[in-house]
Amino acid sequence: MIEYLEYALLLSVPLWPLLLVIALALPPMRNVTLRLIPTAPVPALITALWLSSDPELSLPWLLLGSSISIDDMSRVYLLFSSLLWLSGSLSLPAAGRLRFGCWFLTTMAGNFMVLLAQDMPTFFLAYAVMSLASFGMISHWQTKTATHAAKVYLVFAMLGEMILLSALLLMADNTLTLDLDFVRDRVPEHLLMALLFTGFGIKAGVPLLHMALPPAYAAVPLAAAVPMAGALFHLGLYGWLRFLPLGEVEVPVWSTIFVTAAVVAMLYGVCVGLTQREAKPLLAYSSISQMGIMMLGIGAGLAAPDHWPAIETALLFYALHHALAKGALFHGLGVQHRHRAGIWLPALALAGMPFSSGALAKASLKQEIYALPDFWSALIPWLLPIGSMGTTLLMARFLYLGFKKPAYPEQTSSPMWWILLTILILLPWLVPLSIVWKHALWSLTWPILLATALAWPVYRVKTGAVFRRIPSLPPGDILLAVERLVSPLMVSHAGHAEHKKEAEALLHPPATPALIALPERFLGKWQVAVILLLVLLVSVFLLLHVEF
Repeated sequence: MIEYLEYALLLSVPLWPLLLVIALALPPMRNVTLRLIPTAPVPALITALWLSSDPELSLPWLLLGSSISIDDMSRVYLLFSSLLWLSGSLSLPAAGRLRFGCWFLTTMAGNFMVLLAQDMPTFFLAYAVMSLASFGMISHWQTKTATHAAKVYLVFAMLGEMILLSALLLMADNTLTLDLDFVRDRVPEHLLMALLFTGFGIKAGVPLLHMALPPAYAAVPLAAAVPMAGALFHLGLYGWLRFLPLGEVEVPVWSTIFVTAAVVAMLYGVCVGLTQREAKPLLAYSSISQMGIMMLGIGAGLAAPDHWPAIETALLFYALHHALAKGALFHGLGVQHRHRAGIWLPALALAGMPFSSGALAKASLKQEIYALPDFWSALIPWLLPIGSMGTTLLMARFLYLGFKKPAYPEQTSSPMWWILLTILILLPWLVPLSIVWKHALWSLTWPILLATALAWPVYRVKTGAVFRRIPSLPPGDILLAVERLVSPLMVSHAGHAEHKKEAEALLHPPATPALIALPERFLGKWQVAVILLLVLLVSVFLLLHVEF
Protein backbone atom coordinates (compact mmCIF):
# COMPACT_ATOMS: atom_id res chain seq x y z
CA MET A 1 0.00 0.00 0.00
CA ILE A 2 2.83 2.42 0.89
CA GLU A 3 4.55 1.62 -2.40
CA TYR A 4 1.47 2.57 -4.44
CA LEU A 5 1.10 5.75 -2.40
CA GLU A 6 4.70 6.67 -3.24
CA TYR A 7 4.10 6.04 -6.94
CA ALA A 8 0.95 8.17 -6.86
CA LEU A 9 2.80 10.98 -5.11
CA LEU A 10 5.67 10.81 -7.60
CA LEU A 11 3.28 10.92 -10.57
CA SER A 12 1.32 13.82 -9.07
CA VAL A 13 4.41 16.08 -9.05
CA PRO A 14 4.18 16.97 -12.79
CA LEU A 15 0.58 15.82 -13.29
CA TRP A 16 -1.19 18.06 -10.76
CA PRO A 17 -0.05 21.35 -12.40
CA LEU A 18 -1.12 19.99 -15.80
CA LEU A 19 -4.54 19.01 -14.46
CA LEU A 20 -4.96 22.56 -13.18
CA VAL A 21 -4.13 23.89 -16.67
CA ILE A 22 -6.87 21.69 -18.13
CA ALA A 23 -9.28 22.89 -15.44
CA LEU A 24 -8.49 26.51 -16.34
CA ALA A 25 -9.63 25.77 -19.90
CA LEU A 26 -13.11 24.88 -18.61
CA PRO A 27 -15.14 28.06 -17.85
CA PRO A 28 -17.22 26.59 -14.97
CA MET A 29 -14.05 25.61 -13.06
CA ARG A 30 -11.90 28.70 -13.59
CA ASN A 31 -12.64 30.62 -10.40
CA VAL A 32 -12.05 27.60 -8.19
CA THR A 33 -8.93 26.57 -10.13
CA LEU A 34 -7.36 30.02 -9.84
CA ARG A 35 -7.59 29.67 -6.06
CA LEU A 36 -5.98 26.20 -6.28
CA ILE A 37 -2.87 27.35 -8.18
CA PRO A 38 -0.81 27.68 -4.96
CA THR A 39 -1.39 23.94 -4.37
CA ALA A 40 0.38 23.02 -7.65
CA PRO A 41 3.92 22.75 -6.17
CA VAL A 42 2.76 21.06 -2.94
CA PRO A 43 3.17 17.46 -4.21
CA ALA A 44 6.74 18.30 -5.29
CA LEU A 45 7.53 19.77 -1.88
CA ILE A 46 6.10 16.72 -0.09
CA THR A 47 8.03 14.40 -2.41
CA ALA A 48 11.31 16.20 -1.74
CA LEU A 49 10.81 16.16 2.03
CA TRP A 50 9.08 12.82 2.61
CA LEU A 51 9.77 10.34 -0.19
CA SER A 52 12.93 8.59 0.95
CA SER A 53 12.89 5.19 -0.71
CA ASP A 54 13.79 6.44 -4.21
CA PRO A 55 11.01 4.59 -6.04
CA GLU A 56 11.15 4.37 -9.83
CA LEU A 57 7.89 4.52 -11.74
CA SER A 58 8.11 2.95 -15.22
CA LEU A 59 5.66 4.00 -17.91
CA PRO A 60 6.48 1.77 -20.92
CA TRP A 61 3.46 3.10 -22.85
CA LEU A 62 4.65 6.72 -22.78
CA LEU A 63 6.89 7.98 -25.62
CA LEU A 64 9.64 5.38 -26.14
CA GLY A 65 9.22 4.03 -22.64
CA SER A 66 9.44 6.58 -19.81
CA SER A 67 10.47 6.33 -16.21
CA ILE A 68 10.53 8.87 -13.40
CA SER A 69 12.31 8.70 -10.08
CA ILE A 70 14.05 10.85 -7.49
CA ASP A 71 17.65 10.65 -6.32
CA ASP A 72 19.76 12.83 -4.03
CA MET A 73 20.55 15.39 -6.73
CA SER A 74 16.99 15.78 -7.99
CA ARG A 75 15.73 15.87 -4.38
CA VAL A 76 17.79 18.99 -3.62
CA TYR A 77 16.61 20.63 -6.84
CA LEU A 78 13.01 19.61 -6.26
CA LEU A 79 13.14 21.07 -2.75
CA PHE A 80 14.21 24.59 -3.67
CA SER A 81 12.25 24.56 -6.95
CA SER A 82 8.97 23.70 -5.20
CA LEU A 83 9.57 26.40 -2.57
CA LEU A 84 10.19 29.04 -5.22
CA TRP A 85 7.22 28.00 -7.37
CA LEU A 86 5.08 28.14 -4.22
CA SER A 87 6.42 31.64 -3.53
CA GLY A 88 5.54 32.76 -7.05
CA SER A 89 2.09 31.11 -7.05
CA LEU A 90 1.06 33.21 -4.04
CA SER A 91 1.82 36.44 -5.92
CA LEU A 92 0.21 36.04 -9.35
CA PRO A 93 -0.46 39.33 -11.16
CA ALA A 94 -4.07 40.48 -11.02
CA ALA A 95 -4.15 41.58 -14.68
CA GLY A 96 -4.41 38.62 -17.03
CA ARG A 97 -4.23 36.12 -14.19
CA LEU A 98 -6.00 33.39 -16.16
CA ARG A 99 -3.60 33.57 -19.12
CA PHE A 100 -0.56 33.93 -16.88
CA GLY A 101 -1.68 31.01 -14.72
CA CYS A 102 -1.73 28.64 -17.71
CA TRP A 103 1.82 29.49 -18.76
CA PHE A 104 2.96 29.48 -15.13
CA LEU A 105 1.58 25.99 -14.42
CA THR A 106 2.85 24.53 -17.70
CA THR A 107 6.36 25.82 -17.04
CA MET A 108 6.18 24.44 -13.51
CA ALA A 109 5.14 20.99 -14.72
CA GLY A 110 7.99 20.94 -17.25
CA ASN A 111 10.48 22.00 -14.58
CA PHE A 112 9.41 19.21 -12.21
CA MET A 113 9.40 16.59 -14.98
CA VAL A 114 12.97 17.52 -15.97
CA LEU A 115 14.08 16.76 -12.41
CA LEU A 116 12.27 13.42 -12.24
CA ALA A 117 12.99 12.13 -15.77
CA GLN A 118 15.18 9.05 -15.97
CA ASP A 119 15.27 8.67 -19.76
CA MET A 120 16.31 10.95 -22.62
CA PRO A 121 12.96 11.39 -24.44
CA THR A 122 11.12 12.37 -21.25
CA PHE A 123 13.94 14.71 -20.22
CA PHE A 124 14.02 16.47 -23.59
CA LEU A 125 10.23 16.74 -23.89
CA ALA A 126 9.94 18.25 -20.41
CA TYR A 127 12.88 20.58 -21.05
CA ALA A 128 11.30 21.83 -24.28
CA VAL A 129 7.86 22.31 -22.70
CA MET A 130 9.40 24.28 -19.84
CA SER A 131 11.48 26.51 -22.13
CA LEU A 132 8.68 27.24 -24.60
CA ALA A 133 6.05 27.90 -21.93
CA SER A 134 8.38 30.48 -20.35
CA PHE A 135 7.67 32.65 -23.40
CA GLY A 136 4.13 33.27 -22.12
CA MET A 137 5.35 34.38 -18.69
CA ILE A 138 7.96 36.77 -20.09
CA SER A 139 5.56 38.36 -22.60
CA HIS A 140 2.73 38.64 -20.06
CA TRP A 141 2.60 42.45 -19.86
CA GLN A 142 2.42 42.63 -23.69
CA THR A 143 4.54 45.76 -23.88
CA LYS A 144 7.06 46.30 -26.64
CA THR A 145 9.94 45.58 -24.25
CA ALA A 146 8.32 42.42 -22.87
CA THR A 147 7.46 41.10 -26.32
CA HIS A 148 10.99 41.71 -27.57
CA ALA A 149 12.50 40.01 -24.49
CA ALA A 150 10.19 37.02 -24.93
CA LYS A 151 11.10 36.67 -28.61
CA VAL A 152 14.82 36.78 -27.82
CA TYR A 153 14.33 34.21 -25.05
CA LEU A 154 12.38 31.97 -27.44
CA VAL A 155 15.12 32.15 -30.09
CA PHE A 156 17.80 31.17 -27.58
CA ALA A 157 15.56 28.47 -26.09
CA MET A 158 15.00 26.92 -29.52
CA LEU A 159 18.71 27.13 -30.28
CA GLY A 160 19.54 25.44 -26.99
CA GLU A 161 16.99 22.70 -27.59
CA MET A 162 18.37 21.91 -31.05
CA ILE A 163 21.89 21.69 -29.64
CA LEU A 164 20.69 19.59 -26.71
CA LEU A 165 18.76 17.25 -29.03
CA SER A 166 21.93 16.72 -31.07
CA ALA A 167 23.82 15.87 -27.88
CA LEU A 168 21.17 13.41 -26.72
CA LEU A 169 21.05 11.67 -30.10
CA LEU A 170 24.84 11.36 -30.13
CA MET A 171 24.76 10.05 -26.56
CA ALA A 172 22.09 7.47 -27.39
CA ASP A 173 24.12 6.31 -30.38
CA ASN A 174 27.24 5.94 -28.20
CA THR A 175 25.57 4.05 -25.35
CA LEU A 176 22.77 2.26 -27.24
CA THR A 177 20.39 3.16 -24.42
CA LEU A 178 17.98 5.94 -23.49
CA ASP A 179 18.46 5.46 -19.74
CA LEU A 180 20.07 8.45 -18.01
CA ASP A 181 21.82 6.13 -15.53
CA PHE A 182 24.14 4.95 -18.30
CA VAL A 183 24.85 8.17 -20.19
CA ARG A 184 28.24 8.55 -18.49
CA ASP A 185 29.37 5.05 -19.52
CA ARG A 186 31.21 6.26 -22.59
CA VAL A 187 34.48 7.80 -23.67
CA PRO A 188 33.93 11.58 -23.73
CA GLU A 189 34.06 13.12 -27.19
CA HIS A 190 34.95 16.74 -27.81
CA LEU A 191 31.90 17.25 -30.03
CA LEU A 192 29.56 15.86 -27.38
CA MET A 193 31.19 17.92 -24.63
CA ALA A 194 30.88 21.05 -26.78
CA LEU A 195 27.18 20.37 -27.40
CA LEU A 196 26.48 19.84 -23.68
CA PHE A 197 28.51 22.92 -22.72
CA THR A 198 26.62 25.11 -25.20
CA GLY A 199 23.13 23.60 -24.86
CA PHE A 200 23.00 23.88 -21.08
CA GLY A 201 25.20 27.00 -21.09
CA ILE A 202 22.35 29.00 -22.66
CA LYS A 203 20.19 28.20 -19.64
CA ALA A 204 23.08 28.80 -17.22
CA GLY A 205 24.01 32.21 -18.64
CA VAL A 206 27.52 31.42 -19.86
CA PRO A 207 29.06 34.62 -21.33
CA LEU A 208 28.17 35.08 -25.02
CA LEU A 209 25.26 32.68 -24.46
CA HIS A 210 23.67 34.83 -21.74
CA MET A 211 22.01 37.47 -23.92
CA ALA A 212 18.42 36.28 -23.37
CA LEU A 213 18.54 36.27 -19.55
CA PRO A 214 18.83 39.98 -18.55
CA PRO A 215 16.02 41.20 -20.86
CA ALA A 216 13.81 38.31 -19.69
CA TYR A 217 14.44 39.07 -16.01
CA ALA A 218 13.68 42.74 -16.62
CA ALA A 219 10.36 42.02 -18.36
CA VAL A 220 8.91 39.07 -16.46
CA PRO A 221 6.43 39.64 -13.59
CA LEU A 222 7.83 39.13 -10.09
CA ALA A 223 5.68 36.03 -9.59
CA ALA A 224 7.55 34.34 -12.44
CA ALA A 225 10.91 36.00 -11.78
CA VAL A 226 11.21 34.17 -8.44
CA PRO A 227 11.16 30.63 -9.94
CA MET A 228 12.92 31.71 -13.14
CA ALA A 229 15.91 33.10 -11.27
CA GLY A 230 16.05 30.30 -8.72
CA ALA A 231 14.65 27.12 -10.28
CA LEU A 232 14.94 27.45 -14.09
CA PHE A 233 18.32 29.18 -14.11
CA HIS A 234 19.98 26.31 -12.23
CA LEU A 235 18.77 23.69 -14.69
CA GLY A 236 21.84 24.49 -16.80
CA LEU A 237 24.00 23.35 -13.89
CA TYR A 238 21.66 20.37 -13.37
CA GLY A 239 22.20 19.29 -16.98
CA TRP A 240 25.96 19.41 -16.60
CA LEU A 241 25.80 17.43 -13.35
CA ARG A 242 23.52 14.85 -14.95
CA PHE A 243 25.22 14.36 -18.33
CA LEU A 244 28.92 15.22 -18.06
CA PRO A 245 31.34 12.38 -17.17
CA LEU A 246 31.99 13.87 -13.73
CA GLY A 247 33.66 11.45 -11.34
CA GLU A 248 34.20 8.96 -14.17
CA VAL A 249 37.20 10.11 -16.18
CA GLU A 250 39.66 12.99 -16.27
CA VAL A 251 39.05 15.50 -19.09
CA PRO A 252 41.74 18.19 -18.71
CA VAL A 253 40.87 20.09 -21.91
CA TRP A 254 37.27 20.68 -20.90
CA SER A 255 38.28 21.34 -17.32
CA THR A 256 40.33 24.28 -18.60
CA ILE A 257 37.45 25.47 -20.81
CA PHE A 258 34.98 25.40 -17.92
CA VAL A 259 37.33 27.18 -15.53
CA THR A 260 38.20 29.85 -18.11
CA ALA A 261 34.50 30.46 -18.82
CA ALA A 262 33.90 30.55 -15.06
CA VAL A 263 36.47 33.29 -14.49
CA VAL A 264 35.06 35.33 -17.39
CA ALA A 265 31.50 34.90 -16.04
CA MET A 266 32.53 35.98 -12.52
CA LEU A 267 34.13 39.20 -13.72
CA TYR A 268 31.79 39.96 -16.65
CA GLY A 269 28.63 39.62 -14.54
CA VAL A 270 29.95 42.07 -11.97
CA CYS A 271 31.28 44.66 -14.45
CA VAL A 272 28.12 44.82 -16.55
CA GLY A 273 25.78 44.43 -13.58
CA LEU A 274 27.16 47.53 -11.90
CA THR A 275 26.10 49.66 -14.89
CA GLN A 276 22.42 48.65 -14.66
CA ARG A 277 19.73 51.20 -13.83
CA GLU A 278 17.07 48.67 -12.74
CA ALA A 279 17.21 46.08 -9.96
CA LYS A 280 15.81 43.10 -11.90
CA PRO A 281 18.36 42.96 -14.76
CA LEU A 282 21.10 43.62 -12.20
CA LEU A 283 20.10 40.38 -10.47
CA ALA A 284 20.41 38.60 -13.82
CA TYR A 285 24.06 39.66 -14.10
CA SER A 286 24.57 38.70 -10.47
CA SER A 287 23.32 35.19 -11.36
CA ILE A 288 25.77 35.01 -14.27
CA SER A 289 28.60 35.88 -11.89
CA GLN A 290 27.44 33.33 -9.31
CA MET A 291 27.16 30.62 -11.97
CA GLY A 292 30.81 31.34 -12.73
CA ILE A 293 31.69 30.26 -9.19
CA MET A 294 29.69 27.06 -9.61
CA MET A 295 31.38 26.36 -12.95
CA LEU A 296 34.70 26.30 -11.08
CA GLY A 297 33.37 23.20 -9.32
CA ILE A 298 32.52 21.58 -12.67
CA GLY A 299 36.04 22.32 -13.90
CA ALA A 300 37.51 20.80 -10.74
CA GLY A 301 35.36 17.70 -11.16
CA LEU A 302 36.56 17.21 -14.73
CA ALA A 303 40.18 17.63 -13.60
CA ALA A 304 40.03 15.37 -10.51
CA PRO A 305 37.41 12.58 -10.72
CA ASP A 306 38.50 11.17 -7.34
CA HIS A 307 37.39 14.35 -5.58
CA TRP A 308 34.01 14.49 -7.31
CA PRO A 309 31.73 13.23 -4.46
CA ALA A 310 32.85 16.07 -2.17
CA ILE A 311 32.72 18.62 -5.02
CA GLU A 312 29.20 17.50 -5.97
CA THR A 313 27.99 17.97 -2.39
CA ALA A 314 29.47 21.47 -2.28
CA LEU A 315 27.92 22.35 -5.65
CA LEU A 316 24.45 21.14 -4.66
CA PHE A 317 24.56 23.19 -1.48
CA TYR A 318 25.76 26.23 -3.43
CA ALA A 319 22.87 25.81 -5.88
CA LEU A 320 20.43 25.48 -2.96
CA HIS A 321 21.79 28.60 -1.28
CA HIS A 322 21.90 30.70 -4.45
CA ALA A 323 18.42 29.67 -5.62
CA LEU A 324 16.80 30.57 -2.29
CA ALA A 325 18.77 33.81 -1.91
CA LYS A 326 18.07 34.99 -5.45
CA GLY A 327 14.41 34.00 -5.18
CA ALA A 328 14.17 35.91 -1.89
CA LEU A 329 15.70 39.01 -3.49
CA PHE A 330 13.16 39.00 -6.34
CA HIS A 331 10.34 38.29 -3.88
CA GLY A 332 11.64 41.09 -1.69
CA LEU A 333 11.18 43.68 -4.44
CA GLY A 334 7.42 43.25 -3.99
CA VAL A 335 7.49 43.70 -0.20
CA GLN A 336 10.49 45.98 0.35
CA HIS A 337 8.30 49.03 0.93
CA ARG A 338 6.65 47.12 3.84
CA HIS A 339 9.67 45.17 5.15
CA ARG A 340 12.67 47.20 4.07
CA ALA A 341 15.10 45.76 6.63
CA GLY A 342 14.45 42.15 5.61
CA ILE A 343 15.83 42.52 2.09
CA TRP A 344 19.30 43.01 3.55
CA LEU A 345 19.41 39.37 4.72
CA PRO A 346 19.48 37.59 1.33
CA ALA A 347 21.76 40.31 -0.06
CA LEU A 348 24.30 39.73 2.73
CA ALA A 349 23.96 35.95 2.39
CA LEU A 350 24.69 36.20 -1.33
CA ALA A 351 27.75 38.34 -0.58
CA GLY A 352 29.00 35.62 1.79
CA MET A 353 28.54 37.22 5.20
CA PRO A 354 30.13 34.98 7.89
CA PHE A 355 27.84 32.31 9.38
CA SER A 356 25.37 32.73 6.52
CA SER A 357 24.41 30.17 3.89
CA GLY A 358 26.56 32.04 1.37
CA ALA A 359 29.62 31.83 3.61
CA LEU A 360 29.17 28.09 4.09
CA ALA A 361 28.56 27.52 0.37
CA LYS A 362 31.63 29.49 -0.70
CA ALA A 363 33.90 28.00 1.96
CA SER A 364 32.84 24.43 1.21
CA LEU A 365 33.34 24.89 -2.54
CA LYS A 366 36.63 26.74 -2.05
CA GLN A 367 38.21 23.87 -0.15
CA GLU A 368 37.31 21.46 -2.98
CA ILE A 369 38.51 23.39 -6.02
CA TYR A 370 42.12 23.01 -4.95
CA ALA A 371 41.86 19.78 -6.95
CA LEU A 372 42.41 21.94 -10.06
CA PRO A 373 45.82 21.93 -11.79
CA ASP A 374 48.62 23.97 -10.24
CA PHE A 375 48.08 27.12 -12.30
CA TRP A 376 44.38 27.38 -11.45
CA SER A 377 44.74 26.24 -7.84
CA ALA A 378 47.21 29.09 -7.33
CA LEU A 379 45.05 31.65 -9.13
CA ILE A 380 41.62 30.79 -7.74
CA PRO A 381 42.38 31.83 -4.11
CA TRP A 382 42.99 35.33 -5.47
CA LEU A 383 39.99 35.35 -7.78
CA LEU A 384 37.41 34.21 -5.22
CA PRO A 385 37.90 37.22 -2.90
CA ILE A 386 37.64 39.49 -5.96
CA GLY A 387 34.39 37.71 -6.86
CA SER A 388 33.14 38.17 -3.30
CA MET A 389 33.95 41.89 -3.50
CA GLY A 390 32.12 42.11 -6.80
CA THR A 391 29.05 40.39 -5.37
CA THR A 392 29.05 42.79 -2.43
CA LEU A 393 29.22 45.77 -4.79
CA LEU A 394 26.38 44.30 -6.87
CA MET A 395 24.24 43.83 -3.76
CA ALA A 396 25.00 47.42 -2.67
CA ARG A 397 23.89 48.60 -6.10
CA PHE A 398 20.79 46.40 -5.89
CA LEU A 399 19.80 47.80 -2.49
CA TYR A 400 20.33 51.34 -3.77
CA LEU A 401 18.12 50.74 -6.82
CA GLY A 402 15.52 48.86 -4.78
CA PHE A 403 15.21 51.56 -2.13
CA LYS A 404 15.28 54.30 -4.74
CA LYS A 405 12.04 53.00 -6.24
CA PRO A 406 9.16 53.77 -3.83
CA ALA A 407 7.16 50.59 -4.47
CA TYR A 408 6.83 48.03 -7.23
CA PRO A 409 3.36 47.87 -8.81
CA GLU A 410 3.42 44.11 -8.20
CA GLN A 411 2.95 42.99 -4.62
CA THR A 412 4.27 39.67 -3.32
CA SER A 413 3.22 37.59 -0.32
CA SER A 414 4.64 38.79 3.01
CA PRO A 415 4.21 35.42 4.86
CA MET A 416 6.04 33.54 2.10
CA TRP A 417 8.75 36.19 2.16
CA TRP A 418 9.41 35.53 5.84
CA ILE A 419 9.35 31.77 5.27
CA LEU A 420 12.07 32.11 2.62
CA LEU A 421 14.15 34.32 4.90
CA THR A 422 13.78 31.89 7.81
CA ILE A 423 14.92 28.96 5.67
CA LEU A 424 17.85 31.00 4.39
CA ILE A 425 18.92 31.91 7.94
CA LEU A 426 18.64 28.34 9.24
CA LEU A 427 20.22 26.72 6.17
CA PRO A 428 23.88 26.79 7.34
CA TRP A 429 22.87 25.16 10.63
CA LEU A 430 20.72 22.45 9.04
CA VAL A 431 23.23 21.13 6.50
CA PRO A 432 26.10 19.05 7.97
CA LEU A 433 29.01 20.46 5.97
CA SER A 434 32.34 20.46 7.80
CA ILE A 435 33.91 23.93 7.71
CA VAL A 436 36.49 25.25 10.16
CA TRP A 437 34.94 28.67 10.74
CA LYS A 438 37.89 30.13 12.63
CA HIS A 439 40.10 29.61 9.56
CA ALA A 440 37.50 30.79 7.05
CA LEU A 441 36.15 33.74 9.04
CA TRP A 442 38.68 36.41 8.05
CA SER A 443 38.97 35.24 4.42
CA LEU A 444 35.18 35.62 4.13
CA THR A 445 34.99 38.94 5.95
CA TRP A 446 37.69 41.18 4.48
CA PRO A 447 36.35 41.24 0.86
CA ILE A 448 32.91 42.31 2.14
CA LEU A 449 34.40 45.02 4.36
CA LEU A 450 36.58 46.35 1.56
CA ALA A 451 33.71 46.38 -0.94
CA THR A 452 31.48 48.12 1.59
CA ALA A 453 34.15 50.77 2.13
CA LEU A 454 34.27 51.33 -1.62
CA ALA A 455 30.49 51.41 -2.08
CA TRP A 456 29.64 53.70 0.83
CA PRO A 457 31.12 56.96 -0.54
CA VAL A 458 29.73 56.24 -4.01
CA TYR A 459 26.13 56.24 -2.80
CA ARG A 460 26.29 58.44 0.30
CA VAL A 461 28.77 61.23 -0.44
CA LYS A 462 27.77 64.01 -2.83
CA THR A 463 30.68 63.20 -5.14
CA GLY A 464 28.95 59.86 -5.71
CA ALA A 465 26.83 61.57 -8.34
CA VAL A 466 29.86 61.41 -10.62
CA PHE A 467 29.89 57.62 -10.40
CA ARG A 468 26.17 57.41 -11.04
CA ARG A 469 26.68 59.12 -14.41
CA ILE A 470 28.58 56.13 -15.78
CA PRO A 471 26.84 55.05 -19.02
CA SER A 472 24.47 52.13 -18.54
CA LEU A 473 24.62 49.05 -20.71
CA PRO A 474 21.11 47.88 -21.62
CA PRO A 475 19.98 44.41 -20.45
CA GLY A 476 21.44 41.90 -22.85
CA ASP A 477 24.46 44.20 -23.56
CA ILE A 478 26.05 42.63 -26.67
CA LEU A 479 22.59 41.56 -27.87
CA LEU A 480 22.16 45.06 -29.32
CA ALA A 481 25.35 44.68 -31.33
CA VAL A 482 24.18 41.30 -32.62
CA GLU A 483 20.79 42.73 -33.58
CA ARG A 484 22.43 45.59 -35.45
CA LEU A 485 24.50 43.12 -37.43
CA VAL A 486 21.53 40.89 -38.21
CA SER A 487 18.87 43.56 -38.86
CA PRO A 488 20.19 44.57 -42.33
CA LEU A 489 19.70 40.97 -43.40
CA MET A 490 16.03 41.20 -42.41
CA VAL A 491 15.33 44.35 -44.43
CA SER A 492 13.51 43.81 -47.69
CA HIS A 493 15.47 44.54 -50.86
CA ALA A 494 12.41 46.07 -52.47
CA GLY A 495 14.59 48.31 -54.59
CA HIS A 496 15.30 45.42 -56.94
CA ALA A 497 12.54 45.47 -59.50
CA GLU A 498 12.47 41.71 -59.92
CA HIS A 499 11.72 41.20 -56.20
CA LYS A 500 9.50 44.21 -55.53
CA LYS A 501 6.20 42.38 -55.94
CA GLU A 502 7.26 39.50 -53.66
CA ALA A 503 8.60 41.90 -51.02
CA GLU A 504 5.37 43.92 -50.97
CA ALA A 505 3.31 40.74 -50.62
CA LEU A 506 5.37 39.68 -47.60
CA LEU A 507 5.53 43.08 -45.93
CA HIS A 508 1.93 44.08 -46.64
CA PRO A 509 -0.14 40.92 -47.07
CA PRO A 510 -3.75 41.29 -48.24
CA ALA A 511 -6.61 41.00 -45.76
CA THR A 512 -7.60 37.43 -44.91
CA PRO A 513 -11.02 36.41 -46.30
CA ALA A 514 -13.76 36.04 -43.68
CA LEU A 515 -14.20 32.36 -44.58
CA ILE A 516 -10.65 31.73 -43.36
CA ALA A 517 -10.38 34.42 -40.66
CA LEU A 518 -13.34 33.20 -38.56
CA PRO A 519 -12.15 29.57 -38.18
CA GLU A 520 -8.61 30.81 -37.61
CA ARG A 521 -9.80 33.13 -34.82
CA PHE A 522 -11.73 30.25 -33.23
CA LEU A 523 -8.79 27.84 -33.40
CA GLY A 524 -6.49 30.54 -32.02
CA LYS A 525 -8.26 30.57 -28.65
CA TRP A 526 -6.07 28.92 -26.04
CA GLN A 527 -9.00 26.91 -24.61
CA VAL A 528 -9.60 25.31 -28.01
CA ALA A 529 -5.86 24.76 -28.46
CA VAL A 530 -5.59 22.92 -25.12
CA ILE A 531 -8.53 20.64 -25.93
CA LEU A 532 -7.22 19.90 -29.44
CA LEU A 533 -3.77 19.14 -28.03
CA LEU A 534 -5.25 16.63 -25.59
CA VAL A 535 -7.28 15.00 -28.39
CA LEU A 536 -4.12 14.80 -30.50
CA LEU A 537 -2.12 13.21 -27.66
CA VAL A 538 -4.83 10.62 -26.98
CA SER A 539 -5.07 9.84 -30.70
CA VAL A 540 -1.30 9.34 -31.00
CA PHE A 541 -1.35 7.12 -27.94
CA LEU A 542 -4.12 4.95 -29.40
CA LEU A 543 -2.39 4.70 -32.77
CA LEU A 544 0.86 3.59 -31.13
CA HIS A 545 -0.89 0.79 -29.26
CA VAL A 546 -3.33 -0.53 -31.84
CA GLU A 547 -2.18 -3.60 -33.76
CA PHE A 548 -3.11 -3.59 -37.43
